[in-house]
Amino acid sequence: MKTEQFSANLITLRTLFINEYEQKDRAKTFYIPLYQRDYNWPLKNILKLFEDIYGLYEDNIGFQPYFLGGFVFSRESMEGPSRTSMSLEIIDGQQRLMTLSLMIACLVQCLKFEKRNYISKKDYIDNLINELTNYLITKRFDNDFKVSTVLKIERTDKLKDIYEIIIKNLIEEKIVYTKYKELKKLSEENKTFINNIQNLNKKFKNLNDDELLHFSIQLLDHTQVVITKTDSFETGYLVFEKLNDSGKLLDADDLLKNFLFRVTTMEENLLLKEKWNFFIENINDIEPKISPKLFLEYYLISKGIEYGSTSTSDIFKSYRNYFSSNDSKELELLDKMNEALIFFKELKSSDYCNKTINQIDFKLGYIICLSFYAKFGKDFSQYEEILKYIFRFGYVYLLTEKIKPIKKIITNICIEISKKNESEAFDYLIKYLDELIVSEKEEFTNQFINKDRYRKEQFTKVLFEMINVQEGKGYFDNENLSIEKIMPQNIENIDYEFEGIDKKDNEIISKYANLIGNLVIYNSEMEISTSNFNERVTNLSNIDNIVINNLLNNDISISDIQLNKLKFDKNMQWGKKIILERSELFKNYAIKIFIEGQLSQ
Repeated sequence: MKTEQFSANLITLRTLFINEYEQKDRAKTFYIPLYQRDYNWPLKNILKLFEDIYGLYEDNIGFQPYFLGGFVFSRESMEGPSRTSMSLEIIDGQQRLMTLSLMIACLVQCLKFEKRNYISKKDYIDNLINELTNYLITKRFDNDFKVSTVLKIERTDKLKDIYEIIIKNLIEEKIVYTKYKELKKLSEENKTFINNIQNLNKKFKNLNDDELLHFSIQLLDHTQVVITKTDSFETGYLVFEKLNDSGKLLDADDLLKNFLFRVTTMEENLLLKEKWNFFIENINDIEPKISPKLFLEYYLISKGIEYGSTSTSDIFKSYRNYFSSNDSKELELLDKMNEALIFFKELKSSDYCNKTINQIDFKLGYIICLSFYAKFGKDFSQYEEILKYIFRFGYVYLLTEKIKPIKKIITNICIEISKKNESEAFDYLIKYLDELIVSEKEEFTNQFINKDRYRKEQFTKVLFEMINVQEGKGYFDNENLSIEKIMPQNIENIDYEFEGIDKKDNEIISKYANLIGNLVIYNSEMEISTSNFNERVTNLSNIDNIVINNLLNNDISISDIQLNKLKFDKNMQWGKKIILERSELFKNYAIKIFIEGQLSQ
């Protein structure tokens, strides 16, 4: 980007609000366009800015410079020549600029309407009040040379009316917040806005006479900002994007929202805002939680679109290219994205996914379904079968810690799906996933025989549940079920001899205690003994209708991996042998269910 397309200056807030340091911008207001996010700085941010500025002045040091960051203004408005001639359009910085205007209004309120001892400084105070007031309001001539008073910061959104009322009241009369009761009732935004102003105003009222003047000087003359001005909103937007490249301010969804508002007409703005709010509300409603940025990334992959990295900038640039190169209008594309989001939300919250894919937190797997949805729609008949393959693939690859290649694999799958018809895409998917799953059999087997499965508790719990399903007993119905060791980690003080295990060999104890053959499902609300092994086993095995805990039950085909209340064979003692045998049986079930896909669901 050529530097002659924009200018940047380090200036004080006094210079910013006077706005006369560049001749062509004199008398212009600052305009917050509709595409900007709502003003929603929380009270803690507002009060922190107050405390930062207040804390800089010290009697023995004086005033200190304070840098408040950068602002980006465009001399061209997306709303056309009329707005361009009157205002600088705020592309970046409205949250801070709005907050600064509220601080200035509170200063006027305190200086003008409170009883303060400024008799010797009356002329200075009067001039300061007039100056601060002029930072907030200005005169404007219309085409008929009629004069109107407007705010220096102009809004056209739902906060416009309450912002104008509050600012004018703060600078024109002694404010009484009780009279805003009815305004508070109109909306939650009004209520929050008024409450925040009230709390900010209290901060100023609590300053003594000298502190109030020191604050005004520190704010106006020693608080600095970098102002970037561009002659076109497109250049302004590019500057904003470059600022964001270095990690500043907005996320990918904010950038996309701003881009969409910039390229749509004024008539489309309200509808676009409604559709965008629908997108954000539904994202926030998804359980387990997922960020807007993550869904945008998933949606890109599902469309077979490759991008450089997961950085905010790369994701946004890919979306900008996608929207710019597509023949459809932005509103139509946003509609399609919202439809995909609803499909994703319904899929993710389904009973099957809650019991399988969500349990192993395999969010990437849903991208494959999104890809089929993008190509073949909601009526495609094989989603249930696809989910089974996704579950198996996710379980095997996450368990064997093949995490890094998953995204590339799924991206390639989505690219292939976009090229095929329904039957070809489905056949390709199940064949490809089967090949990937089977290729991991050796490492998958090793994980179940030799690796610590206690610390991978969720995967162990899922396997136990799938065994329960395989044996016709259904999914677990107690959310308090957890994984516990049968032989505990500390066995030194337990009056029980564990076969093949030396109580003094901590390395051996740790190895066998954490193997899957030594693990069991139990109710985490129950007390389990740590000293009496017989009592411990009785409590751990006392869960009804869970096959892996019920020993010697003749109607269960896997009786040799059961545990029930110490009813062992005469020659059976808990220890190395039974743990290894049990591990072998669990491994065989894991292979049958996840590698071979023989799962009854």
